[in-house]
Amino acid sequence: AGRQPLDDLEALPQSLDEVYHGFLTRFTVREWEEWYQPLLGVLAVAQEPLVEAQLTSFSGLRRTKVRQYLGVVQQFLDERRDGEGQKTYALFHQSLRDYLLEEERSKGFWCAPEDGHESIAEYYQGFGDRWADCDLYGLRHLPEHLMGAGDWSGLAALLTDFDFLEAKL
Repeated sequence: AGRQPLDDLEALPQSLDEVYHGFLTRFTVREWEEWYQPLLGVLAVAQEPLVEAQLTSFSGLRRTKVRQYLGVVQQFLDERRDGEGQKTYALFHQSLRDYLLEEERSKGFWCAPEDGHESIAEYYQGFGDRWADCDLYGLRHLPEHLMGAGDWSGLAALLTDFDFLEAKL
């Protein structure tokens, strides 16, 4: 595009962290905090790829906006189809996950892991007495998200909830 002279190699990013930082600095503080941090924070702690509806439920963002934001960060996502033909999303590389979750590395773009875990756990705790209606992701990974959120009483209650344990089987 003519923005980077080929003879100025010093201007190129020296690490993946610099690539991530350079991309994320294109967002305003408001865009980052209100839109991209909730979405990327959830993706950073997700235990497996998520569908758009899950990202909407977990992030608290509107589905139309989730789709738009996913399009903006698409270069950093691994998109695939699940067994039902739905598009799934995951961060494309562990290095991006590490960058987002490690406060000292990401500085202003840090996604507190407990926030992402809490967002996911809060959604699934709404199933309470109807675990049979819960999706497989929640049945498989809710305990990990409760631990990640530091919700030990919620975890203890979940692991003694026979309806949850029965649905999990």
